[in-house]
Amino acid sequence: MNALSPSPTRPASGWIGQTVRLTTVETATYLRDRTAIFWTFVYPVVLLMLMMTLFGGGGERESFKMALDVEGRGATADRVVAQIQRNFSMIDGIDFELRKVAPDQQTPAGRVRLVVPDRSASGTTVPLVVQLNGTPDASSGSMLSLVAQSASELNVALAGIPPRVTLNYDLTPSPSSSMSPSVYYVVGLAVLTIVSTALFGFSGPLIDLRARGGLKLFQFMPVYRTAFLTAFALCRVIILFVFVTLFIVGGLALFGGLAEISTEGWVTMIVLNLFGTVSFLAAGLAIAGFVTSNTLGSALINIINLPIIFLSDLFIPLNAMPDVVQSISKFTPVYLLVDAMRGAAAGTRTLADCGPAFVALTILFIVSAAFVAATFRWRLKR
Repeated sequence: MNALSPSPTRPASGWIGQTVRLTTVETATYLRDRTAIFWTFVYPVVLLMLMMTLFGGGGERESFKMALDVEGRGATADRVVAQIQRNFSMIDGIDFELRKVAPDQQTPAGRVRLVVPDRSASGTTVPLVVQLNGTPDASSGSMLSLVAQSASELNVALAGIPPRVTLNYDLTPSPSSSMSPSVYYVVGLAVLTIVSTALFGFSGPLIDLRARGGLKLFQFMPVYRTAFLTAFALCRVIILFVFVTLFIVGGLALFGGLAEISTEGWVTMIVLNLFGTVSFLAAGLAIAGFVTSNTLGSALINIINLPIIFLSDLFIPLNAMPDVVQSISKFTPVYLLVDAMRGAAAGTRTLADCGPAFVALTILFIVSAAFVAATFRWRLKR
């Protein structure tokens, strides 16, 4: 009898009943597994406490650092840079970074960029453009003031009538610019919990169960394969969805930021949480569909997990990475999910603004489900 589809002797209602019963049993089993309890519940809480202890006050230390990107070539650009550096040389205790960038190079959010067109030979006024992707903070606000002061001093030195340089401001709000450390780390670790549970708490146990021959018994029992897999995934979807929601609420209540989230922000985060949980658990099931041993499974899971941790802006800022890494990582489902959830928490994203995240998660789910249907077997092929 084919275990994949209902038959006259096993109607669709039987599939639903099997799924419900198996989900109940699997949930009870999961909650008795100490390893699963650690990775799903204890690990993210401990990691959150550690990250907030180490880096929760990082916003204050950041005010002692100032940075500027300068785009432009020619005599005027050189004079502007020289004037800014001269002003900084008279300030003690400030960590200043100035770099010249090409037009196609990106400037990280929260960092000031000065665009200087090359019109030095024409003798006309040069309109400098000051760009900031984000709300000014202590560092970028000080940098804006210093740029304005340097431009004024340069006009005095050049004795131009009318002034040789003028400033035009282009300020664009950014989701991460006004984001508190609590929102950044709590939401980032919530997404990390989703991904880690999908890999370590889902793929690993299923690979181990099949490697020990525990799944082949279902081949001789009146159990739908899809009912078993759905129940196995559904219990984890329920547990993970509820825990991640409580983790975000508890983390923001403990470290601040809970009262600042609007009702629309909560709705957006909850929907994203559900989409992300289902999609990444489907991806975890896809891994279990073709991995044949515990050793290979552990190696593959770690190979996948490490780049996700470091390259998806979970709790290491992506703008600290090289431009090539940033351009690739920003299209990954993990980054799109965490960026959308942080934006919802910060009040800069609505449900309608999260289209790219939903598209990426939907594609991940469809591809994973198709892969599972094509590769998953009760027992290993010899």
